[in-house]
Amino acid sequence: MRIRNNERGSALMVVLLLVAVFTLLGMSLLSMNISAAKQFDKIEEQVQARHLAEMGVLHYKAELQKIVTDNNNNIANIVKEHISAGKSIEELKYLLDNKFSVFCKEISNSEFVISETKPPITGIYSTNNISDNEKDRCETIEKDVIVSFKSIGNSGNYEEFINAAITIISSGLIIHPLESGDNDGSENDNTVTKLGPFGTIYTNPITVMGDQSLDNKDNYTFKDAVIFEKNLTLSTAGGNKYTPVIDAEKDLYVGGKLTLSNHNKINVGGDLTIVNSLKIGNNSCIAVNGKLSSKEASLGNNSVLVIYGNGYFDKKPSGGSIYIRGKLIVGGKEVVNTYNIESYKGGKCKNSDEFSNYDSSDYQAKISWDIAENLDATYNE
Repeated sequence: MRIRNNERGSALMVVLLLVAVFTLLGMSLLSMNISAAKQFDKIEEQVQARHLAEMGVLHYKAELQKIVTDNNNNIANIVKEHISAGKSIEELKYLLDNKFSVFCKEISNSEFVISETKPPITGIYSTNNISDNEKDRCETIEKDVIVSFKSIGNSGNYEEFINAAITIISSGLIIHPLESGDNDGSENDNTVTKLGPFGTIYTNPITVMGDQSLDNKDNYTFKDAVIFEKNLTLSTAGGNKYTPVIDAEKDLYVGGKLTLSNHNKINVGGDLTIVNSLKIGNNSCIAVNGKLSSKEASLGNNSVLVIYGNGYFDKKPSGGSIYIRGKLIVGGKEVVNTYNIESYKGGKCKNSDEFSNYDSSDYQAKISWDIAENLDATYNE
């Protein structure tokens, strides 16, 4: 019997098999491409959301700078008008504290929302201020304020946020007495970093730069206004005599703390302005013919503070023996003056009739705020 070998149709089967294989491969590749495209879109949206959050931080910093600049211009005009009206340094300080509190509230309530469209993705970023824990720092112009906020970036289905903090730096209130020859309002040309030997008599206005510590015997005499740029400390050199002694016949300004140890003496013929606090050690004495302004004052045993004008403090002074002829202003408000000067018997510091007649000098004042160059930023994980 003859066997027939008929292979017709086998080529068709091979072709159909190859078509099926390539179709499956094509569908797999197409599916992979579609999945990759979707994954790419997701990554692009995530990156876009982060970029928008970063833009929010930079935008908020720029807006904050505008607020600070406007505030500085406003404060400069207030200071100028205040001085022109002949009002006191103390009134200016409390006025600026109130203005700064309003300024801080404006910052803490600020919120920015900005839409950003970049086809085919639409994004939005917003900044929310969350600096409630810093609001208590707005009570005084002397402190820096940290503004904390969150910047949120949204793109598609993704949201990214950045927690950031910007520091607003205060220059502090800088006050300088103005004497004859200071008509342009410029600072004193007579500036030193260290005082001369004890016993030196300074006849012109003088500014002493940096922290100063005086611990020699003898005394300094200042015929005109004297400015200590930062802290001033008087220390006892030995023995029980008053060492050292400062006689300022006009205004005395201390840009930081004024500290007396034991057996020190200061007489001020004009106003005594202390930016920070006053601390008087045992058996020491300060007499001020004009006004005294300080955040607070604490006195040691057998110490005396005599003020023939008004006394301005953030907190009521304590310790030792305190005598005030004028008004007692605490925290910007007049309180009952229980420090009766009529009971002061004199002896340690100058009596009122021992001071020469002198009207306190005019003054210039400056204060400003600025945005710190660097900011702290934390990305969400």
